[in-house]
Amino acid sequence: MAADEGIERTVAALLARRVRPQRGWVMVGGADIAAFNPEKLRSEILVLDRPTLAETTIREYLSLVEGQDPATIHDCLERVGLVERIRRLPYGLDTPLSASGSPLSAGEAVALKLAATLLQPPKLVVLSTLFDLLPPDRVAAALARFREAGTTVLHVTRRPPQPIYDDQIRLGLHGYVRATEREDRLDNAKLRERTHAVAA
Repeated sequence: MAADEGIERTVAALLARRVRPQRGWVMVGGADIAAFNPEKLRSEILVLDRPTLAETTIREYLSLVEGQDPATIHDCLERVGLVERIRRLPYGLDTPLSASGSPLSAGEAVALKLAATLLQPPKLVVLSTLFDLLPPDRVAAALARFREAGTTVLHVTRRPPQPIYDDQIRLGLHGYVRATEREDRLDNAKLRERTHAVAA
């Protein structure tokens, strides 16, 4: 999904129920998001639009999801390209993290957030343009894992479409452009007014 400036934040805020739509509904799985229990909503919809991390060790950050075996954790770190980087750190998985993710770079901190999400995939995840910091093949590997888990992903990006995408949408102030098949190009789609709902 590509979005004009400000639209990305609005979509994230609507899905997180930080704001209410001025008109119409936000539908998820055929149900009005306003009908969701807030706790259930937090467990089923995850909006990754902030670069900050919990101040803890990498191991503890990944262990926030209980019952994960080391092989699964390794696979998720491999998908996002962090295995070698963490191995080179003096304390490895026991490296303490600051809120900014240091000693990891901004891109590596974003990758760690993605790895943690892969360990416990929600029903719907929104990946913001922060994830443009990651190499496209790493994002594609994560998207493949989400697909295996049955997770719907809204990936907001300024990059060209990837083959793994099922659909492509460009959101603007006056409507949206949608490519209905993977091989369609956004510039060949038609603009349609859509002011009553955002559906996932």
